[in-house]
Amino acid sequence: MGRPWFPVLLEAMGAGACVLVNDTPADIEARVGASGGSMHHLDMTLDQLFSFRPLPELSRYRTPIAGLYLTGAGTHPGGGITCAPGHNTAQEVISDLGLG
Repeated sequence: MGRPWFPVLLEAMGAGACVLVNDTPADIEARVGASGGSMHHLDMTLDQLFSFRPLPELSRYRTPIAGLYLTGAGTHPGGGITCAPGHNTAQEVISDLGLG
């Protein structure tokens, strides 16, 4: 059986053009150092979804260190190119600062 391919759609900034990139897990691991070549950072399994991502006590993007937040593929809702983890973390920061 061949390797799985992960199509990633990237929009060229300001050019209005799209580029389709097909990378194997080995390609991803070599390029960005993601262990096992996972674009999701952690496996997308039931024990790593929703409030379990990355751990229940860290699922709201806050850490035990005041003012230190987590974001990225290892946080809810996971990896890929969605920008959702960053957006969600920003909402928590805005809330914590009383700006929202």
